[in-house]
Amino acid sequence: MHFLTKVFVVIATVLSIALSALTIAYATNTDRIRRDYEQQRGKLGMVEASHATSAAQHGSAVTRLNETIASMQNELSQTKGQLTDLQGQRSTLIAERDKANAERSTTQAKIDELAEVAKTQATLLTNYREEVEKLRNSELAFRQQRLDLEDRISDLESQREVLDQNYRALQEELAAIKTEAQGGRVAAGAVSGSSGAFTYAGPIIQGRVESVERDAATSKLMAKLNVGTNDKVAKNMRLYVIRDNNFVGNLVVTNADLSFSVGAFDNLGLSNEVKAGDLIVSRVQ
Repeated sequence: MHFLTKVFVVIATVLSIALSALTIAYATNTDRIRRDYEQQRGKLGMVEASHATSAAQHGSAVTRLNETIASMQNELSQTKGQLTDLQGQRSTLIAERDKANAERSTTQAKIDELAEVAKTQATLLTNYREEVEKLRNSELAFRQQRLDLEDRISDLESQREVLDQNYRALQEELAAIKTEAQGGRVAAGAVSGSSGAFTYAGPIIQGRVESVERDAATSKLMAKLNVGTNDKVAKNMRLYVIRDNNFVGNLVVTNADLSFSVGAFDNLGLSNEVKAGDLIVSRVQ
């Protein structure tokens, strides 16, 4: 036999053996493969059912998501509207803020100005207070000095009153002595008249009537004069009352003091009456 034929026979034998093995394996695994196929088909049905369920669930979920999207779009629209309103409010608030800042700057400027005014007023008040304190101290010192002077004046017044009393007593004694001396020498200084009244022959004495009263006992008008013994007025001296250069009547001195005297008015049968302010003279020229 040829060599190649032998080789081909050997190869055919080996292939037959292999085919036999494969046939045996196929026969052995055919049932298992069929069972597996059935199982896979069952699983496929289950998967398809699950897929259908999932698809239904997915459809429901998509519907819900679409509804959610629509709702969110509505909310987004509302949010955009609110955002627009908020932007408008923001613009308004910014304008109000700028206005408030401007007003705050103006108010701060006024506050600073008022603070300066307050400082100036405080300085002025301090100066005024110091001046018032100085004036008050000066016034207190002046008052104290015035009180001291018033006390001094009171002391001097007391001393003067004592001296006046002494001087008055001496003047009254001197007047009494002069009256006694004039009693014997009427022609030298006076012209005697009726009822003891006399007219002074010395220099003319002038004065005024200060007040007039009627004596309740004698019903005569009594005039108080602003001249007295210091002016050489004496008791029983006759004085003449003049008003507007017209003769009114006579006054006879009933009481004479140092600086004033009192006289009884005599109208000499006329209708005249003495009044306050009338002129009195010791002699009519």
